[in-house]
Amino acid sequence: MREPTVVASSPKALVEFAVSRGADRETLLRRAGIHAHDLLDQNGRIPIVRYVALMKTAIELCNEPALALLYGEHVMIEDLSIVPLIVVNAENAKDRRAKMNRYAPLMMDDGEDGNADRPELVQRGGKTWVRLASAQYARHPVLTESAIARSVCGVRKMMSALGGPVAMLRFPEAIHFTYPEPAHRKEYDRLFGVPLEFGSDMNAIAIDPMLLTLPMPKTHGAAAALVTEQAEHLLAQLENSRSTRASVEGALLRSLERSDVRMEAIARQLGLSRATLFRRLKAEGATFEEVLESLRQRRALQLLNEEKCSVRQTARLLGFSDSTSFSRAFKRWTGVSPKHVNPRANK
Repeated sequence: MREPTVVASSPKALVEFAVSRGADRETLLRRAGIHAHDLLDQNGRIPIVRYVALMKTAIELCNEPALALLYGEHVMIEDLSIVPLIVVNAENAKDRRAKMNRYAPLMMDDGEDGNADRPELVQRGGKTWVRLASAQYARHPVLTESAIARSVCGVRKMMSALGGPVAMLRFPEAIHFTYPEPAHRKEYDRLFGVPLEFGSDMNAIAIDPMLLTLPMPKTHGAAAALVTEQAEHLLAQLENSRSTRASVEGALLRSLERSDVRMEAIARQLGLSRATLFRRLKAEGATFEEVLESLRQRRALQLLNEEKCSVRQTARLLGFSDSTSFSRAFKRWTGVSPKHVNPRANK
């Protein structure tokens, strides 16, 4: 399993959106474990765990529980990725789905081979549903909120532009969410205005099947070719980035609790010499120490924030000698103590 990532344009746009609503940029980035230089390349990759931490921090700093919905409502997918430009140039509905399946990892890479932010069509209860298949949505409701809000608002915008009978269709017909009903339910009703079900077994949007066959406005052939060429280049970069670093992170995850995180030990696990591992990581622009530090930081946020582990448990699971050394490292990474992330972490 690779580390799940999103394209850097998504957290970059989220930062700008949160700052516009009163969040402090420096605090936002520091507490999410993201450096400003990580966002300079909009086509770069950011770990999903950091993106989720950024979203939760933005919600807190802006004092707006519905921020993920609002972000999806106001920032469209075409502002975040070139994938929509490719999909609209598909020849038909089948080609449209094929292009989405191929290029979806550029937006969100699930971390497992063959998986990405690829919607699936499901027939249930006499309705056609577009289901968000990635397990990341089930794990992180804020991702679901922003993705569904963005999808609904984007399609409504397209339908309005097409006009005619299309603009009269009801979209969506209903929406299901896997998580419990949130306290900010009123924002859901305002934004969607359709029957909603929480605690479902899927995150999905019910649609009129006619929408799947709608013609989309296409760009000129030369422009479309250039966009596709760039997308292919980015896919190749993504595939290359999955190699050595992902293997090292997988080996480290298996070794952290045993505290055997020496480069020599990890190299042996991978069947490499220390020198070869050093050389391959360098070719990817990384060092072993950077990979270890980054992994520990992301895993710490998961353990404290999602799994509600204590400081002592988290320190042990990350291979620290004691909770004090872990707390110092966490403060260096985020600027706050572990107890700030999880007030119950000291229990």
